[in-house]
Amino acid sequence: MNKKVLVGLLSAVLVSGCVSMSDDPYIRSLGNDPQSTELNDELTNKRLSYIGRYLVETETRREIVANTYNKEFIESWSSADYGTMTSMVTDLAVGDLGSSLGSDLGAAVSIGGMVLGAAFSSDYDIVGQAWLPDDFNGASIDSSDEAHQVFSQFINKKIGDVAAQFNYEATCLGHCGERSKAFLLQRKDAVEDHPQWGYQPEQIVALIHIPVEFEAVEENDILPVIIGEPVRWKLPPYFTLKMGFYSAIQTDENGDVVVQATPTEKGYTIETVSTRRDLLKVPLGRMMMQSFHDTPYTFYATDDEYPSQLYFNGKAYRFFDGSQPQIIEEEITKQWGG
Repeated sequence: MNKKVLVGLLSAVLVSGCVSMSDDPYIRSLGNDPQSTELNDELTNKRLSYIGRYLVETETRREIVANTYNKEFIESWSSADYGTMTSMVTDLAVGDLGSSLGSDLGAAVSIGGMVLGAAFSSDYDIVGQAWLPDDFNGASIDSSDEAHQVFSQFINKKIGDVAAQFNYEATCLGHCGERSKAFLLQRKDAVEDHPQWGYQPEQIVALIHIPVEFEAVEENDILPVIIGEPVRWKLPPYFTLKMGFYSAIQTDENGDVVVQATPTEKGYTIETVSTRRDLLKVPLGRMMMQSFHDTPYTFYATDDEYPSQLYFNGKAYRFFDGSQPQIIEEEITKQWGG
């Protein structure tokens, strides 16, 4: 076969492939990138950089922590935005921790029992955590077990709210225990592309997994000041709130979603579903993730997808995991282009 025939056949294959790909709404939505604007708020950048510090390398993380424990930063952030945190700031500024403010990281991490966990490890591509106060949604939290119970109810409501916001209905798949949950989000109306953000599948699976225990927040931990809430319980760093939204779901011969249950040594069962598409790659998934984290009590960030984003308190941000201690570059204004 001569070269011209080979080239002709290859061109035909490529063209036919492109045509079939363009007919797939998911593929079409992959290039629908978000719009953003530069973040010029230094205090917010420092705060978010601390929350997302496990996204960067060790040396940068040390600088982020040292900057956060700077006395001027604590006072300016708290007085500017969280007057109710005054007593806590006073404890940090003039109490046992006061002698270390503005000093090197070694001193900062040794005061008041502060534990950074994996602070001296390398960076991570995905991070996610949660925090809770002593009293949350009318429930008193006095133990790690109670924190899991309350947070489980919080997740159930958040998933239901996210589903309703985008015209889906959420139902639990399997048992939806406190540590592992699988939800089916079923579209309520016609399955068609949204005119702005594109791909809207008939079914979506939301998966949640919490592999660790809630821990008590240390008395002199700066976390409540950073979060802006009097949090007393936390999931430890770094990726301890695992979650995602997915489509192209595996079903059985009857069309039912296949839920895989895997018992763990910790006494709970991990429930998961096989899927082929991560919705964080398209606008709908990013909007759902941003909506879920419309709260100061959870955050999620990933450098595994393009574009990299950090979700916290109802907003989304582009970040850069380089050598600069202020990692946030831009605030997302819309999760789709155009």
